Amino acid sequence: MEVTPGVDNEALQPTDGSPTEPFFVGSIIDAIAQCKVRNCVFVVTLQGTDAESTTLDTTTWTNSEVQKALATDAIALRLTWDSPDGRNFLAIYPALNTPTIYFIAPTGAPLAILSGLQQPQQFLQTLHECQGKIATGQTVLQPSAATTSSTTTTTSSLPMTTNTSLTTSVTAQPTEKNNSAQTETPEAIQARVQEKLKKIREDREAEEKRAEKERELNRRRSGQEIQKAKTAHDDVKQRLEQEQRRKEQTEAKLAKDRVKAKIERDKQERLARAAKNAASPVLSTNTSAPKSEPQLQSPAPVQPVTASTTTVIQFKLLDGSTTKHTFSATDTLQDCKAHLLMETNMEGDFQLLTNFPRHLYTPDEYSMTLANLHLVPNGTLIITLPDAPARTQQQAQQSADTPGGNGGGGFFASVSNFFWGSGGTA
Repeated sequence: MEVTPGVDNEALQPTDGSPTEPFFVGSIIDAIAQCKVRNCVFVVTLQGTDAESTTLDTTTWTNSEVQKALATDAIALRLTWDSPDGRNFLAIYPALNTPTIYFIAPTGAPLAILSGLQQPQQFLQTLHECQGKIATGQTVLQPSAATTSSTTTTTSSLPMTTNTSLTTSVTAQPTEKNNSAQTETPEAIQARVQEKLKKIREDREAEEKRAEKERELNRRRSGQEIQKAKTAHDDVKQRLEQEQRRKEQTEAKLAKDRVKAKIERDKQERLARAAKNAASPVLSTNTSAPKSEPQLQSPAPVQPVTASTTTVIQFKLLDGSTTKHTFSATDTLQDCKAHLLMETNMEGDFQLLTNFPRHLYTPDEYSMTLANLHLVPNGTLIITLPDAPARTQQQAQQSADTPGGNGGGGFFASVSNFFWGSGGTA
């Protein structure tokens, strides 16, 4: 095994498990320098992990004659095609497949190339031929018609497979170029190799930039597609919400219309019933007139009021505000309560009472008409909560016990009865 001075040979030991005998341990530049010093053949075997490369390691390179010839007559270097040194070597000396064995002169000119699995005798024969070329100064073949024809025929007749041994001779270049190659210094060779490596790096960087640009374009396209999908989802969600709101509004309107229609039907039914008994309230009032004369409570002045077919009812709400609505004289007190529930959006149970005279209407009175309750042509109804009846009765009692009060007798009671007996407002 060759040892290169000034190089840490242990640090350059192969790490892929390949054999080190009889190969040079060091870099390509160091191997080329040793080859120039010894003026011998530079043998480079480019191998991979395929079966033929493995067989080559266990047969040809372990042969004792091959190892002796390489130790004495050549500088041998083993490279793997996927290693950095292997890729750099392929940039200068391309290969068709693995394994491939190169025989290179000290000037860098290729002498022969063997492709595929080589037996020891085939390898030794080619090595001796290349040694003879270096010894006679014929590092390349002279250009001739016979040589060119023979080379072309041999190359075209052999199939390019890993099972075929391919020996290629390089035709001669002009004499001036041969002389220049023979006098090329290691520095010039190293510069040429560095130039090749620089070009490889530039190509790799350009490829990486192109790939990065493509990734960025894909990322932007993906972002745009996601944004479009999100916008479409939001539009669908908004349309569904709008349809739901319209549906709820329609259902609420239909429910309200049904309530109004029911109230209207009830009104029509009550009008039909009241038409049959239109004269009954007037006759009963005229009959009781003589009894009420001593107390000035004669209902005779009320007759023009009951003749009205409509009445204006003013409601005093719980918060102190007031609202008015026109009802038919035949509407019931329950219709007034239904109107409050629908128009003022009041919730819960509540009761109705009048102030003059103070009277809290009972459940039986809610089915009576406004005319029968003396709330025509106008009246005032106060809204109170269910817990207020006791307080209302107490206030009414206090009013009755007070001399001249609303509940007592006398002139004020008669006048109050005259003005407020029909439930009208002053």
